[in-house]
Amino acid sequence: MPHSVNAAYNRPINEQDSLWLPWDTSYGGYWEGGKHWSEVLADETIKYIEKNSDSKQPLFMFCSFNAPHDPRQSPREYVEMYDIDKIKIPDNFLPLHPFADEMGCGKDLRDEALAPFPRSFFSVQKHRQEYYALITHLDVQIGRILRSLHDNNMDKNTLIIFAADNGLSVGNHGLMGKQSMYDHSVKVPLVFCGLDLPQGEKRSQLVYLQDLVPTLYDMLGIQLPEDMDFVSQKQILYNEKAKSKREYIYSAYLEDTQRMITDGRYKLFFIPKANRILLFDLKKDPMEKKNLFGIKKYDKAVKNLLEGYIVLSEEAGDKFNLEDYFPDLFRKYLGSR
Repeated sequence: MPHSVNAAYNRPINEQDSLWLPWDTSYGGYWEGGKHWSEVLADETIKYIEKNSDSKQPLFMFCSFNAPHDPRQSPREYVEMYDIDKIKIPDNFLPLHPFADEMGCGKDLRDEALAPFPRSFFSVQKHRQEYYALITHLDVQIGRILRSLHDNNMDKNTLIIFAADNGLSVGNHGLMGKQSMYDHSVKVPLVFCGLDLPQGEKRSQLVYLQDLVPTLYDMLGIQLPEDMDFVSQKQILYNEKAKSKREYIYSAYLEDTQRMITDGRYKLFFIPKANRILLFDLKKDPMEKKNLFGIKKYDKAVKNLLEGYIVLSEEAGDKFNLEDYFPDLFRKYLGSR
């Protein structure tokens, strides 16, 4: 597993800063041992496939790549695929997030220290160039694994799932890390393929990543344990019009820094220490730039989301009392409780 690299932080200072080279193996990190860690993991996975290609027993592999987590290191040819001058700055770019400290995303947070403060267009382009390169290099390694399944006649009876545990800001909203309730951090890829699943289709229904395990149990005909908190979403995989078993998605970061509830269309985002409530229309404003909270026409959406928040935060055992920070909000939309 790659270790953090000190030289990867607080850079680039300016456009002439060229001390960090993602392909420089002397820094260690992904290059520790001389070969990129993504390639090592793919190599070992392929060996396991080849070793078990004639097995009559079911095969399970959990391939936990660290990429595209920092340090942002990849072979030179992958970095040079992306012309830094052509890398787009996100529409919601900010030099600094106005409530970063209150969100728990201040300058002392490791992820945020990767780029200098305030953020510049160039620093965001540089980090995105290296981020895209690391993802592309990872994609090639996954392709090698898929090719091995095909070459060993295992692709027709194998279910393949690609998932990630978090997104990343990389310049969105003045942030660099993953520790926020914005969609660029909490909305993650989840891809199923193989067996008799439909091909080339997309889904927009709400699911938790943790729904993955009960969904797999259900697909394999395994009885779900009674103490399993999450639910199977198998019905969504086979029917694009099927409803999710989730009406809302709830999320929290640290004890008292951020809380969020979304129904897929609207998102209510709380930053208690900044006394801020944000409401976004994710359909019309996917970059989450326009705060709609306080506009009367959205009162119903706020009420519904707040009711959902109460239920899900209690189910999650969240001890943080949001009402202590926003008593007027609860009084207006929920009355006395």
